[in-house]
Parts: sequence; structure tokens; C-alpha cells
Amino acid sequence: MQRHDRGEPAAGDHGRDDLGGEPAVRLQHPLKRRVVECGAAVRLNDLVSLHELPYHRLVAEVDGPFADEGDDARGERLVRDGKCVVAGHVLSERDAAGADDAQQVSQDRVDLRQDLAVIIRLPEDALRSYAEAIVAGLGASPDAARTVASSLIEADRRGVHTHGLVRLPSYCADARAGRIVVDAVPRLEREHGPTASFDGGGAFGAVTGTAGMDEAIARAERHGVGFVTTRGGNHFGAAAFYSLRAVARGLVGIAATSTPAVMAPWGGAEARLGNNPLSVAAPMPEGEPPFVLDFAQSTVSRGRIKLAELNGESIPSGWALDPEGRPTTDPVAALAGALLPSGGHKGYGFALAIEVLTGVLAGGELGPELINASLTGAARSGSAAKTGTVGSLYVAVDPAHFVGREAFTARMARLRDVIKATPPVPGVEEVLIPGEPEARAAEQARIRGIELEASTVEALAELGASESVPFPDVGS
Repeated sequence: MQRHDRGEPAAGDHGRDDLGGEPAVRLQHPLKRRVVECGAAVRLNDLVSLHELPYHRLVAEVDGPFADEGDDARGERLVRDGKCVVAGHVLSERDAAGADDAQQVSQDRVDLRQDLAVIIRLPEDALRSYAEAIVAGLGASPDAARTVASSLIEADRRGVHTHGLVRLPSYCADARAGRIVVDAVPRLEREHGPTASFDGGGAFGAVTGTAGMDEAIARAERHGVGFVTTRGGNHFGAAAFYSLRAVARGLVGIAATSTPAVMAPWGGAEARLGNNPLSVAAPMPEGEPPFVLDFAQSTVSRGRIKLAELNGESIPSGWALDPEGRPTTDPVAALAGALLPSGGHKGYGFALAIEVLTGVLAGGELGPELINASLTGAARSGSAAKTGTVGSLYVAVDPAHFVGREAFTARMARLRDVIKATPPVPGVEEVLIPGEPEARAAEQARIRGIELEASTVEALAELGASESVPFPDVGS
């Protein structure tokens, strides 16, 4: 796309990219989640600052299209309570009639760069190629690079951005520091019938996790159940990436992992155990989205708090403690303190049980003794004294050895239909099954491209520059 000096679209450019005819860039208010879309394909290199976006093409999704005032109306604009404001006045007569005082709106303006998050859509193939090139450049094999890239892309595709490409810079830092052994190959240590155990040797978490789940799948197809532990692994991303590998073979999949100490025990004032995520996935009838449960045992993940920090947002009370053990709404203090368990004593107990099945059973290092050295940084902990690797668990179950595969998926559909037929409470449109929101996000990503926040795009572009791997242009 030819760039004009003032940032307008080139002649004949109607502000559409090649991702299903949708705008390549959209602006999103971080608190009210109201969205405006910039109807012009803008290359990453054009995003020197938000003020260089072609604001005359703004379209508000919430209140419908605003009047296009032409190329001369490129004043500083923002969205305030659903209204698009230009240089102190409201664009449309309809909105002007609803404003108490247009001048007051001007005085109340806040910096667009601080109050709107920029969401950028990019093609999956371009992002995948970029991520593979980054990981391969660290010295990983082509297979390992594909596996790591796939784990991150799949998370972003499903809308789980806390475990997507935002993690790639920290993975690179860990590899450069020697905390990840980029050329390690997981080694089978023990096996007996349906069980096995692996030593990941410090490999990328996705490499160790994929080896563990694929072994569990192979044993389930022979014995009906596969139960595999791994040690010597690193951060493995979203747990559903592994449970869904079993679903792709018609099996029930379970994946769980210990993590470094980031969460306070129930009643505790500092981090003493991991938030230890768990995923359970099961197939539905062919062509229908599977059941996919994937959650950590903390109220939220540290990745979600990190995103709030990057976007300048506060967090709700009840998510975390500050370093002094007090509830906080400051994401910086929360990352330096400790997460709180989901459901109080129940989340705490569940996290401890997962530690038993992963860190303890796998024979590796215990999560409570490990310092969190990933993207989100170290939490305050009196027990964490070293960096190291984590233990994980992978289970696959073949319904053919129980009720039969066809009967199982038919019964899953019956279960789903009963739950989804629940009348929703006021203000809720429908009752959802775990995995439905992510399946819908994945379908939108297939049609429109994968959405990344501008802060993530900026970090990935900087990473690409440092690793000599160009980041794909917006609208490419």
C-alpha cells in the first residue's frame, strides 16, 4: 500500500484489508470494551504513533457509522461514552443533541493513546511463519520451531492471548539465558503398559508437552488409557493445546502442569505454590466444537494481569495481593505480590492436588521451590529459591474401551443440549459450554485474521528487529 504524507488511504483504497473484507486495525476502549474500527489498511511501519492513524475513516461498531467528514477532518479524535469526538465537537447531529455541552466534551478529553487500546488483525500464516523463524533462529530444530509456534498461534487463534505470541519475547529471553535448552529432545525414562515418564531435559515446554501427550495418545489407543508424566519442562502455554491433541484422535484428553510459586495458599500472605492449570477436553459428534475446559487454579492468570499492566489498566480487587499481603488493584503490585486462589480454599486445594500429580509424581523439581522467571516476573515467596523446570501430566482415554466412541459423542451431545437449554438469568444471552467462546473466536480468526493488541505487536516487531526476522505488515 502506498503511504500518503498525511496518512490517507491511497487512491482506490477503501480502507479494507484482505482478511475477509474487514478493517485491519480497530481501537478498543479497555474499560467499557467499546470498539471503533479504523477502516484503512495500515502497515505496522506506519504506526509510529496513534496520531498517525487515518482517523477520518473511523467507524463506531457500537452506535453505527458516524459521518465521514472527509480528508480535512483529521483532528485529534477519541471515543467518549460511545461518541466520536473531533477537535472538541461531536461528529454527528444525533450525538451533538445528546451531549450536554460540546465544549465540556472537549475539556474532558483524554489522550487517545492512553484511553484506547489498538487491536490489529494479521493473517495466521504470516504470524506462524514469523514465530517459526524466530524459534528456529534460536537454534531449535524445524520440528521444535513448528511445535512452539503452533502452541502460541493456537492460543491467540482461540482468543487466549495471555498464552499466545505475547509470550514469544520471554521464551527468547529464556533461551538466550540458557533457561531453555533449545535443542533438547525429551527422553523416555520409564514405561509400563499404559504408563510412561519423560525427562524433557530443559526443552521448550511445548516440545516436552507434545511428546508427553502424543505418548499418552499412543498408549490409550493400545490399552484404553495412557498416563504419562514429564519433568524437565518449561512454560508450556495453554493446557488446552495438549488436551485437544487427544480430541483430534477421538479421545478424551487431560493435561495439567505445576508452575513456579505465584499463588498464595488460602489464608496465606505470599506465593507458596503454583496456580497449576488443568485442561479436560472431550469430543462431540463430528463437525461440532468439542468440550474444552482449561483453567488455572487462581482467580485469573498472571498473564491477564500482565496484559492489564501493559495496557495501563487497573485490576479488580480479589485477584491478587501486593508484596505486603494486602488486596490490590494495581497490576504492578499484584505481579510483585501473589495471586489469590479461585474459590478460596477449593482452588488452593485443587492446586495442591495437581502439584501432587505433576511436580511430585513426575520426580522433578517442586513448583513451590521455583522462582517464576517467565514473562510475568517473580512473585514474592519465601519458599522459591531457584529457577528450574516443572512437572506435567498427560492423560488420554479411549471411549472405545468403555461405552464406545459413537455412543460417547452422542451422550456428550445430550449432556450439552441439557445444559444449554437452561433458561438464562436476566442480562445473560445464553448458557455456554466450556470451549464454546474459544471455538467462536477461532472461527472469527479463520475468517478475519488473528487479533493482537498493539502493545503485543510492538513487542513482536522489536523482537523481530533484534532477531533479524521481519514482523509481517498489517494488512499483509
